[in-house]
Amino acid sequence: MIVNQFSRKAKNPRPYFSAPKHHKARPGVIRRWQSWTESKPVHLWTGFQLLKVSGSRSRNIRPERQVALAATVQAMLHHLNLVTHQVEACVETLADTCALSTVSKAGNKSITRVSRLINDLLEPAGLVTTEKVWDKNLGCWIPKYIEVQPLFFEMLGISMHYVEKEQARRQAYAQKLLVSDSEAGLLSISELKHRAKLHHINQAFKRRKQKLEEKSQKRLASRLKGAESTHGYHEVDNEIALGILRSLPQDELARLTPAKLKELVNRRKAFLKAIVRDKLS
Repeated sequence: MIVNQFSRKAKNPRPYFSAPKHHKARPGVIRRWQSWTESKPVHLWTGFQLLKVSGSRSRNIRPERQVALAATVQAMLHHLNLVTHQVEACVETLADTCALSTVSKAGNKSITRVSRLINDLLEPAGLVTTEKVWDKNLGCWIPKYIEVQPLFFEMLGISMHYVEKEQARRQAYAQKLLVSDSEAGLLSISELKHRAKLHHINQAFKRRKQKLEEKSQKRLASRLKGAESTHGYHEVDNEIALGILRSLPQDELARLTPAKLKELVNRRKAFLKAIVRDKLS
């Protein structure tokens, strides 16, 4: 009699998502979505029935996969970028935070419960799109990039109007603050507003500094014009040279020669003379 030494029973029949302790609190909208969907039986989403018609599945989702799906959805929401809709975590991270990764007696780590869940269920159902790489150790394709689709939010009962509204708000801040969509998608609205306020203050200081520098240059240009008639070039040259020296970093100062400094002074004088010409024209 041959005894089957391999069990099909899941090693962790009750997985759950636990956010890493070092992670910052996620935006409020993410936390609300997680709370809203935590008790939802997402495995009963009617879209999964279409997989039976297409031949991708021939039976209902097993109980151990039902709880794995619920935990993985929570992890995907936690790592979701609200602008790009990318899940900014690898499959191994999803598996680890859901207690779905296992280690064999030989010390080999397995994340197949999550990778198969994505490859065999979520992607065929149109809930996510992925890019995959071949894992030699596991002998299967592992998603390296995961992006949720509109059907993902439909499965969770979240209105796409609300999703797109959140996306647009962050994109507007991203353009204003000159930050990437990816960064804006991970920040809360309050943090984005705070950054926008600081950006506005910094821009105001920059404009004021620029005006003061322009006035200073015009005054120096006027002095330079007066020096031409009084032959007081050395005094103005020294003032220009000091300004240049104060603006250069230490590594450039170490390489600076008298000839190079004189060249820089002449360039600045030519620029100042151009200011005078524009002022008189």
